[in-house]
Amino acid sequence: MTTLLNDPVPDVSPPSAPAEAERGTARGQADTLAIAWIHGVFHLATYRRANLVATWTTAEHVTDIASFGNALDAALAATRFRATETILLLAHPRFAHQIENCPSFSDHAIRTYLRGRVERFERENGPVLSVAQPAARIRNEVQSLLHLLPRDFYLELNQAFLARHLDLTRIIPTAVPLQLEMAGLPGDQRENLLMAVRMGDSTAVVACGTGGEILLSRTTLSSWSDDPSRVAVEINRCLLYAKQQHGVTIQKIQLSGAGAERVRAEVGSHCGGDCTVTVQDGDPTRWLSLIARLTPRHPVNLVAGYLRTKRRNHFLRRVILATCWLLLAVLLFDSWAREQIWHGERDRLNALSADEYTLQEDYDHLVERNALADRNRAFIKQVVDDRLPPVPDRFLKYVASILPRDVRLVQFSVNWNEETGEWKFRIDGMLEADAETARLTVNSIRRELSQSPLKVRFIESVRPEMELNLSTESTAQPFTLEGGLF
Repeated sequence: MTTLLNDPVPDVSPPSAPAEAERGTARGQADTLAIAWIHGVFHLATYRRANLVATWTTAEHVTDIASFGNALDAALAATRFRATETILLLAHPRFAHQIENCPSFSDHAIRTYLRGRVERFERENGPVLSVAQPAARIRNEVQSLLHLLPRDFYLELNQAFLARHLDLTRIIPTAVPLQLEMAGLPGDQRENLLMAVRMGDSTAVVACGTGGEILLSRTTLSSWSDDPSRVAVEINRCLLYAKQQHGVTIQKIQLSGAGAERVRAEVGSHCGGDCTVTVQDGDPTRWLSLIARLTPRHPVNLVAGYLRTKRRNHFLRRVILATCWLLLAVLLFDSWAREQIWHGERDRLNALSADEYTLQEDYDHLVERNALADRNRAFIKQVVDDRLPPVPDRFLKYVASILPRDVRLVQFSVNWNEETGEWKFRIDGMLEADAETARLTVNSIRRELSQSPLKVRFIESVRPEMELNLSTESTAQPFTLEGGLF
C-alpha cells in the first residue's frame, strides 16, 4: 500500500487524508529514504528536509535479503524516489541486543570493557558491527545497551542497497525511536513509563525513567496475537526488574501495535491494579519520522564508526595511490630529462666527431706551440735565472769609486764559491805613502767596505799592516784585502 502527500507536513503522525495527485520525489540532497524492517514487517517512508512526503508498506512477510530486495524495488517504483541517502530502522533475529554493566571509574575503562565484550562475542559468532547506547545506572555501575549486528549480514544488506544506487548511512535499533518518543512527551506526562510494542512476530519492551534514560530493553519472540499471556508475564517481569535493580516503580504502561486493545485487560490483570495501561497506534511511520531528524553522526548509529573507518581507509588508499602516481610521474620526468641530456651529449659528440680533423690539427699546432714555449722558458731560465749576477763588475766599480788617487791596484779577483755558497774576493794594491799614512788609508778603505751595501766581511788573519814595506828606500807600500761579500 502506498500513501503519497502533495504537501509535506511537519507532524510525525501518518497522514489520515487520502492522497490526491501521485508524485515522486526529485533527486536532491535533502531527500531521505527511511525504511523500517522490523521482524518481517516492511514499511517505507520518503522525506524531504525531514518532512514526510510518501509512505509505502507491504502485507507480505519479509524475512530474508532476497524478499527485502523485492519489497525495496516495489517501494522505489511506487514512491519514485531518486535520491540516495537511506536510513534503516532494523529489528531482526540476527540483530542482538544485550545490557552490560560497566565499571564506572573512567570513560576509558567503560570503552575498554565494552570492547572486550564485543571481542568475546566476535570469537563466538564472527565479526560484528557494534554500538553502545547509554542506559540508566544500577547503583554504582554504568549500564550500556550493546547492539551487535553480524558484519556478513550487514554486507549483504548494504549490497542490496548499493545495487539500487542507495547509500545506507544509518542503521538505527528500535530502542532509539522508542526512547525518543517517551522522552518527547510533555513535561506533565513525563514519568516512569514502560512501552510494549508489537513488532511483527515479536514484542519489544522498553522502560524509561523521568529523565528519558533507558531503564531496560528486552525483546520477546512472541506477540500478543499469538500468546498474550506470555507477553503480559514478560511485561510484569520488566516491572519487577525495574523496581528491584533501579528502585523505580512504574505505574504507566503503554501498548502499541495492532491488536493492543484486546490484551489491555489481561496486561492490567498481570501487572496489578495500580498500573495504568494505555493503548497507542503502532504505525512505524511515527518512528521513521523521529529517526529521519537524526544526523548520521548520532551516537547510536550502528554504521557510523564502520563508515568513518571505511572513509578514512578510502582516503588513505587515495593518498597512497596519488603518491604512487606522483612518484611514477617524477620517475618518468627524470627518465625523460636523462634522455634529453643523453641526446644533447650525443649531438655534441657527433658535432665534435665531424670536426675531428680540424681539432686534431689545432691540437698538433698547440702541442708544437707548447714545446716552443717550453724551450723559450728553459732558455730564459738558463740566461736569467741560472746565470750568476754581475757582482764582480759592480764590486770593482764600487772599490774604484772609494780608492784614493795614490792607490794603485795590482790584482783584483771576485769568485763564486759553490761549496760555501758565497762570493770570495781578493784585492792586492800599492799605496804611495809612508808607513803610517798607508796604514790609516787601508783602515779607512776597510771601514768603508764593511759599511757598504755589499756587506764586506774581511778575513782577520790577513793583516794589511803586516805586509807594509818599512824600508826607507821605497815609498810604495803594498797591501792585501781578502774576505767575502753579502
